[in-house]
Amino acid sequence: MKTKLLWFIAGLILGSCLIMALAYTFGCFENIEKKLYIEGDVGKNVQVKAWSDWDKKESINNNGIKFQTIQLASVLKDADILGDLKSVYFVAHDGFTSVMDAADISECYLTYDKETGWSVVTPKHPISTNAKDLEKIILISDGDDCKILTIVDKDDDSHSFSPGQILTGPITAYPDFEGSAMTESDGKEYSSLIYTKSYGFSLSDLVPIDSTDYLLLKTKANTEHFLPDTGHFTINDLTINYVDEKGEVYEQVLQVEVHPFIALEE
Repeated sequence: MKTKLLWFIAGLILGSCLIMALAYTFGCFENIEKKLYIEGDVGKNVQVKAWSDWDKKESINNNGIKFQTIQLASVLKDADILGDLKSVYFVAHDGFTSVMDAADISECYLTYDKETGWSVVTPKHPISTNAKDLEKIILISDGDDCKILTIVDKDDDSHSFSPGQILTGPITAYPDFEGSAMTESDGKEYSSLIYTKSYGFSLSDLVPIDSTDYLLLKTKANTEHFLPDTGHFTINDLTINYVDEKGEVYEQVLQVEVHPFIALEE
């Protein structure tokens, strides 16, 4: 019975794959627009509304080519920008990133087509600024009200960071264990482990730290946790969590103190 069920599930998966392949072949997904997000020093990450939903578009000539565009300033109105906007990072799906001063956004536009997705159009900037196939726009601001994480290093110096500063630094993909699955066929058990992927950073990406140092985590719930730096931090909107090497999550970390390891004398 279990064997028949497994064959049935396999058939469903194979059939779905064939349907998807035929749909792509005949252009059934041509009208599905790529998504673009605004992240960084904003109250909450925002998905830019679909290109087809923008009524007011401007025709812009850039290096002899005409583009239908929307003003970047209009797009940013949907974001709850924290502090005084300083820089705008345009991040493509392949990792290519161009940066613009916030003072210049009045001369910046976005365009869209199904080949390259969202792209930057900046007639007065170097051509390298015109990033294509954008995945996200990261905003960096000035001001203490956009700082979400404070780190006190071993010299008792305090460093505060905003979401934008963290997101434009080194970011690493981490596998997160979700569970396991098992089936039985012909008297034999088959098992697999299930992982998802999250993105985060190490404390050493922000301040100097030794592998033997310990961390004192202080959370929004007024709890403190003293543990070795064997895990990593994750960031989601304005929330910083710490995940230790065993997968235990310490939520809403606001401050981290770095303490050197001191061996006990015998």
